[in-house]
Amino acid sequence: MENAGRRDITSQAEETSAVELSHNLTTVTTEIKAYQSIGGQAIFEIGRRLKWVKENDLAHGEYMKWLKESVNMNPTTAQRFVKIASELPNRYSSTDLGWKALYEIATIQRTLSRKTSRRIVLLFYRPGCRYCQQIKRQVNRNEAQVNSSRQKETGVFLKVRTTNPANTRVLDRYQVESTPTFMVIKNGQVLKQYSGTNPAKIDQLMLRGDAK
Repeated sequence: MENAGRRDITSQAEETSAVELSHNLTTVTTEIKAYQSIGGQAIFEIGRRLKWVKENDLAHGEYMKWLKESVNMNPTTAQRFVKIASELPNRYSSTDLGWKALYEIATIQRTLSRKTSRRIVLLFYRPGCRYCQQIKRQVNRNEAQVNSSRQKETGVFLKVRTTNPANTRVLDRYQVESTPTFMVIKNGQVLKQYSGTNPAKIDQLMLRGDAK
């Protein structure tokens, strides 16, 4: 019965994806709360409605207040739901992935699909990987530096969880076979790749895009 119910919900989401959304804020609020009760596969519909309310100013300049008081959602989560609905193909709406996994996919795919001269550094990791845990502190320190205002215009750092089923395309595309693996990409081309835990090489690759 549970599987049949999920299929019904997914079919309903697909059928209503092309339907114009209501300009009545109360109606949209009720729809969002209904999708919240369904679970992960409703993330797209929630994000779609959040975007609709914001873009059409249905809350009349009080979007943040409406989020908190009517939808009971913080702005950061709302922004991520909107990004998922905007960036990911509809095929992901039938998955059982949670919003955090979907947000991860949306961020990775959006960044990799853009033609940019900025250096993109990917870290492919696996939860529970002993070697990944070994370099965690160093990676976090370097990540903060890469994402600082001084370097964010020239570099981007993303973590790719290999156990996330929806990352299969990325893993196949770059033929990643072990963790941790670092990869430097620029203008769509892989410039450098390194698998291992050598601190000096990790610093060189993450901070300068080089790993000799």
